Amino acid sequence: MTKMEIVESDTLLEIRAELAALNKRLDSVDMVPKSQWLTIVDYASKVGKSTDTVRRWIRGGLLETKTEGHTRLILFNPGA
Repeated sequence: MTKMEIVESDTLLEIRAELAALNKRLDSVDMVPKSQWLTIVDYASKVGKSTDTVRRWIRGGLLETKTEGHTRLILFNPGA
C-alpha cells in the first residue's frame, strides 16, 4: 500500500539536495569485495577450473598461498 504525504516545496528541495549529495558520495566510493582465503577445492570451484589446474598455477607461482596446519590456502581476490 502506498502512502502519500504533502510536503512543502522548500522541504522537497532540501531532500533533493541531500539525495544529490549522497549520490555524489556514493559515486566516489570504490566498493571492492573482501579477499578471502580458500582451500584448493573451494578455489577451483569458484574459478571454474580443476584442482589440478589450480595446483599447476600454485607451482608456477601464479597464486598467493599460505599454509595453516596441513591445509594450503589460496588468496581469492574477487576484485582483482
